[in-house]
Amino acid sequence: MNSKIYTAKLKHKRIKPKENSFEYNAYMFYLDLDDLDDLDKELKFFSKNKFNLFSFYDKDHFRFIEMEKSQRDVIMQEKIILNRESYRDLNTRERIRKMIRSLNLGFEPDKIFLLTSLRILGYVFNPVSFYYVFDSSKKLRVLVSEVHNTFYDQKMFYSEIQDKGQKIFEAKQDKNFYISPFTSLDNKLHWRFNNPGKEMIMMIDSMKNGELELATSLVGEEKNLNNKNLFILFLRYPLYTLMVMIRIHLQALKLWLKKTPFNSKVESDKYLIDKIKNKKV
Repeated sequence: MNSKIYTAKLKHKRIKPKENSFEYNAYMFYLDLDDLDDLDKELKFFSKNKFNLFSFYDKDHFRFIEMEKSQRDVIMQEKIILNRESYRDLNTRERIRKMIRSLNLGFEPDKIFLLTSLRILGYVFNPVSFYYVFDSSKKLRVLVSEVHNTFYDQKMFYSEIQDKGQKIFEAKQDKNFYISPFTSLDNKLHWRFNNPGKEMIMMIDSMKNGELELATSLVGEEKNLNNKNLFILFLRYPLYTLMVMIRIHLQALKLWLKKTPFNSKVESDKYLIDKIKNKKV
């Protein structure tokens, strides 16, 4: 099996409008979506769509398919338009394959790996998960980023690989999404990432008018995905996924105490909906 764990260091440095930085130990799972059923059978502490110490649930991904249609669809489907009904009865592996084919990128998806957090004792919040999509010659062709905010909105971004021989790939996109009340809504996102091997690198810079506003990096080293390492991770970080949410709100409190300008969710969504609609006219 090809799946593995990455133990990592998460760094977050805010430059504007108020300085703030933090660094945490982290870990994520790099899952071959073809492995999930075998992992469920072979690992004592991992389950697919069932409760366990660590669990992968299909419903934690492509979440907006189960959401009722609303004006926010304009935001969530700005980059990738998905027909809910045609995806509803598929699993995650089938959904990402169907989505890649719908983009008409000129290749047939082969192996797909998902870098994500798993549920721990039934709970997870994934700020972002990454799908690494390979072709039949084992070349990385597309990175799909599945971004969530704490309101459980979701937006998909995709970065097509232009130079497949590079060690670090780059992509730039408009954000147009309410991720944090303390960052600009329409920043440019600058992605830099590698093809994960012994090391995994993911860096995302948020740029405002050409100037860096926020820099985030996640750099990790591979570990075997086995019962021993799962149990060690659980003992070392028993509330890891809950701590993700707690830390998000703790850092938000620090920014609020620093009197960082705050964007309303309702007003922000109205602004983004109008902006995206006008751009398409």
